[in-house]
Amino acid sequence: MDKVYLSALGGSGENGRNCYLIEVPDGYLLLDCGVKREIIDGQVGFYPSLTKEIVAKIKAVFLSHCHEDHVAGLPLLYQLGYKGKVYASLETISEVPKFITKWMDYVDKNQGELPYERAMMEQIQFVPVELGVQEIEGMQVETGRSGHVLGGLWYIFTVNSKRILFTGDMCKEPGVLAWDQPENCDAAIMNAAYAGKQISQPKQFEMLLNAVQSCIMAGGKVLLPVPPKGRGIEIAQFLGKNLSDVKIFVEEAVAVSFHELATKHQWIQDGVLSEFPSSLEVVSTDEEREAALQHEGAAVYITPDGMITTEVGLEYFHHIKGNSCNKIIISGHAAKGTAGAGVLDEVYRKAHNILAEGEKIIFKVHMDDEDIHALSNSIKAKQVVLFHSNAELTQSVKQRLKDEGITAVTLQYPERIEI
Repeated sequence: MDKVYLSALGGSGENGRNCYLIEVPDGYLLLDCGVKREIIDGQVGFYPSLTKEIVAKIKAVFLSHCHEDHVAGLPLLYQLGYKGKVYASLETISEVPKFITKWMDYVDKNQGELPYERAMMEQIQFVPVELGVQEIEGMQVETGRSGHVLGGLWYIFTVNSKRILFTGDMCKEPGVLAWDQPENCDAAIMNAAYAGKQISQPKQFEMLLNAVQSCIMAGGKVLLPVPPKGRGIEIAQFLGKNLSDVKIFVEEAVAVSFHELATKHQWIQDGVLSEFPSSLEVVSTDEEREAALQHEGAAVYITPDGMITTEVGLEYFHHIKGNSCNKIIISGHAAKGTAGAGVLDEVYRKAHNILAEGEKIIFKVHMDDEDIHALSNSIKAKQVVLFHSNAELTQSVKQRLKDEGITAVTLQYPERIEI
């Protein structure tokens, strides 16, 4: 009766639709409920492997952060009969409806079908959680800052004397955000988005600067599509400091996020977020955007939406793509079927007449092999479920952990492990 199991309804062994279960005899805890932004054989988007039978056993839902691959499947829960609460930080709660709406609009725009009614979004019963130790649904829950995005949390659930860490999307060495070290656990559901890699953030910044400067020196324009929160803020600050003599246009969404984050002292490191660089020119209206795009000579455009799927992002993309002197830099994951992924795909480039150079420079907002190894050992977990990466990319870190007595796996429902 005291057995505890872990399973994944999506996200483990793949990138996207993050959704995990902690199974106890009297029900389930659901951790995140996201989508995968891909279009394959006419299907627009992929969702967790939820059923009415599973949903009927869910006691509570916990969100790590607001991104669509962790939250945009929430209405499906309620479509399938869920009546319970969804726990998250206040910052996450304020952003989730925007990400779900954006997802629904994306599906509609691409003639896809939603597996839930739009009205289901209004049924979500959000409840805020605090940083630290608290009692929720009759169990001890500890939270800490994950370093990935404003409001991003990791959780430690104590169930039947077992301590289980859910990292959410974690970054152990964030540039601006704060990160908290979790304490010892029996098992962990752990971010492995950079499995198979070792990434040095300073080197990535250096690569970014060199890539932008080489294009600028050739008289070209650079497009940097970024999430307006998280890495978008850090990239804007970095380029503003290091390219003060270059015309840099920043969409208002990124600037607003910058100013908002600067006031969130609980979530950021002391002294790392300086004043918004005066060299950045904020674009707030259609007229200002048109003027920015018509700017003569070299320029850098920092726009929201790292996958280039929104109307604004696509406007910049179509203006930049036709000139071989220009460059489009992708700094994070871009799902199949999006323009962000297409920039780096030769078939897509030919089909869409993309002449601008495409380059990918990962900005570290997740964990690589070294981080996975270090965290697994520091929390002394003996069992680890890896997520946010294709299974084949995790083979190296799985073997490394196995050599140290740690069992690391990727799961596809109905597979599960007993803690």
